[in-house]
Amino acid sequence: DQTLEVAHEVHTMLQGSGRGDFLQSMYGNDPAQWSEQLHHHDRWRFIINTLTRIRFCTPHSRLELTTKEGLGSTPEGYWPWFDVPGRRTQGHPVAFGHWSTVGWLQRDDLFVGGAGGRSGQHGGEQNQCGILQGQFHGRTPTC
Repeated sequence: DQTLEVAHEVHTMLQGSGRGDFLQSMYGNDPAQWSEQLHHHDRWRFIINTLTRIRFCTPHSRLELTTKEGLGSTPEGYWPWFDVPGRRTQGHPVAFGHWSTVGWLQRDDLFVGGAGGRSGQHGGEQNQCGILQGQFHGRTPTC
């Protein structure tokens, strides 16, 4: 699986002696488009952004990393990453927890953990969820 391979690539790099140089240039929104031609810092930054910051993208792997709001703020021409047409993991349950303003989603294919952080920080509602017998079950707490 390509996702696991590139995650391992970044993991290995971060364990190596060159991590200090990379950490100085890790933050940023570019490149916004995946290409097998990406190398070193650009490649690793794209991988990290995709695995930790993605909210909206196109079916052609172009990221939109500036919008922080929820689904109602989806930029024109983009989709929430989990609804992109042709997503390879479509039909398979996916867990994520980095998008506090996504709010509560009642879906069989998504487990939104940590949405809202502590007491709904960043404007999102806090969700409590559990995975039971291979299915996602969740509820919004009454805090």
